[in-house]
Amino acid sequence: MLIRTIFRITIASVITVGVAFILFDKIVMPIYVASGREITLPDLSGQSTQSGSIMTFNEAKIELEKYDLIAVEEFVKYTGKYPAETVLDQYPRAGRKVKPGRKVRLTVAKEEKMVKVPKLVGQSLRHAQLKIDEIGLHMDTLLKDYDTRVPLDVVRWQNPSSGNLLRKGSGVKLGVSLGRPPDFFEVPNMVGITLAEAKEELAKEGLRVGNISREQDEDKIPDTVLKQSIEPGTVLRKPLPIDLTLSFIDITDLRNRPEEPVN
Repeated sequence: MLIRTIFRITIASVITVGVAFILFDKIVMPIYVASGREITLPDLSGQSTQSGSIMTFNEAKIELEKYDLIAVEEFVKYTGKYPAETVLDQYPRAGRKVKPGRKVRLTVAKEEKMVKVPKLVGQSLRHAQLKIDEIGLHMDTLLKDYDTRVPLDVVRWQNPSSGNLLRKGSGVKLGVSLGRPPDFFEVPNMVGITLAEAKEELAKEGLRVGNISREQDEDKIPDTVLKQSIEPGTVLRKPLPIDLTLSFIDITDLRNRPEEPVN
């Protein structure tokens, strides 16, 4: 009985040692070795394959997997100079030493495409940015300036203009309004509206009515603005009063006027 027990213990010990050895050899040692192992990165951009063609992203991926490295398509460049899917650049650079499992970020060529420039004038800057991003363009220049006629953060002009064709990935220049200049006052157009309406329009601009004169005009409703002392659209550096000429009808003159003969 004792001998049988000793035999079982011996067999169990041998099995335990064997399993431990296998685990150490197959798992622990590779991890230990890999942790200290460094790999020299191959040249993926412009490197030729065995077939003599330029290396594509898929070929670069297979090449990196040989070294336990991971290929990532990080950037895209639209070009007609290189075939589509060609690796144009890499990071880290070729020749650098890296650990296994490292991601290698690649710039990959894509087929050059032409896109039509959308109409951006009159749209908010945010909407314009979304629109050009959607079609594969980007904003390379943004100029901002004051404009009394265009609201804040609205596109005033664009270059190229809408309808032009650009290569995908090209840049668009935009001019955006900063709104009305600070401490400036723009004179509205009041000709043809009533005095009450003219006062409202002036108040919106921080201005007021100055002197009022009147001219007889039978074709206009009384108190319609016929003239204004400062031209519409004029930008003032200080709030000057705006003189108005209003219409009126002389009732006495109408009564004394002879009746027209009836045919």
